[in-house]
Amino acid sequence: MGSVRSSRLAFLAAAAMLGFVGDGRGQEPPKTLGAIQKEHELADATARRRAERAKTDAELKAATDAIWTETKKAAADAFAWAEAHPDDPKALDAIIWTIHGLANGSYPNYLGEQAKAYRLLTVKGLDSDKVAPVCYYAGGESVACPDARRFLEAALNKSSNRLVQGAACLGLARDYHATAQFARRVKDDLTRGPLVEHWKGTGVVERAEKIDPDESDRKAAPYYERLAKEFGDLKMPQPYNQVPFAELAKGELYEMENLAIGKVLPDLEGEDVRGTKIRPADYRGKVVAVDFWATWCGPCMGLVPHHRALVKRLKGKPFVLLGVNGDDDRDQAAKAMAAEGMTWPSIWNGGQTGGVVAKFGVRSWPTLYLIDAEGVIRYRNIYFATLDKAVDKLVAEAVAKKKP
Repeated sequence: MGSVRSSRLAFLAAAAMLGFVGDGRGQEPPKTLGAIQKEHELADATARRRAERAKTDAELKAATDAIWTETKKAAADAFAWAEAHPDDPKALDAIIWTIHGLANGSYPNYLGEQAKAYRLLTVKGLDSDKVAPVCYYAGGESVACPDARRFLEAALNKSSNRLVQGAACLGLARDYHATAQFARRVKDDLTRGPLVEHWKGTGVVERAEKIDPDESDRKAAPYYERLAKEFGDLKMPQPYNQVPFAELAKGELYEMENLAIGKVLPDLEGEDVRGTKIRPADYRGKVVAVDFWATWCGPCMGLVPHHRALVKRLKGKPFVLLGVNGDDDRDQAAKAMAAEGMTWPSIWNGGQTGGVVAKFGVRSWPTLYLIDAEGVIRYRNIYFATLDKAVDKLVAEAVAKKKP
């Protein structure tokens, strides 16, 4: 009983510190968490329909603002419900929902709510299996939300739950590596602009400018090593990734040490979806964009028109787009390529795990590497106008080097 009371008092103290406890005269929170979620779903759907119907930039902005207003309101309702029902097991669900369901990831309009959730979880839920997925996905958020890393550190060092500890160890490894990648993008003139615009007024870019990316990667490595040694036998529960932590640690450490910006691309060899052999020697002296895609990946297929135009525009130039397909069904991939006019070669991986996908540490689709004519990785996961600028820059470098 004492531990329950202490936990309740700690939560209430944290809630008061963060401004969640009122004087009791405010509006009564909704009776159930489900009611909050249902109310949000309806309001969010209405706002998104407005965005889809927008005909002007002003209408689109107003609809987008409405989406964020509703999202922030839903978070406030969830926090209020958790504060009003601190002993209810669903209080933890309410807090988790604000960062793992309501809004996943970091957004300029949502940093305050994200920070509050991580602070509350640090005092409320470190011992529950429910926070393991939060730990698993929190890696990479600390540049925008420093409380995310503090939460991960607390989960690793203070939780009595071994799954939570392991997921937090993985989260910290990913967080330091993702921070390094973000800092490199901020320091590159070509990729800096969109980040400055996106995070304007938040201080995120200014924090990233002070980060040494190489040092951040060095800090990630020991966490991957500890993950394999202490938690390697664990894996996330269904429906999450079922790869054991030891394998994740091995693959992601390899990716960090061998596939970072400035590293030479490993050999990329396989068989095209259409059956022909693909060899690295075929692309020597050319700029290569390696695009990991699949027909089941909506964003991947959404990039096809742009990729098609890029290939057409650079015909005759030292550039090649090389796909790596993650479909289980080879014929399905081949039919999609024919239907979509995807004339560039594409290695068939035989699924979304193993093979080239595993070698390149691909965890999300699409993933894109841009390689210069010397075989060095120069950019990763850049698309549309930024990709065009980067390709033109590297092609110009390749052409200049060929001139006598």
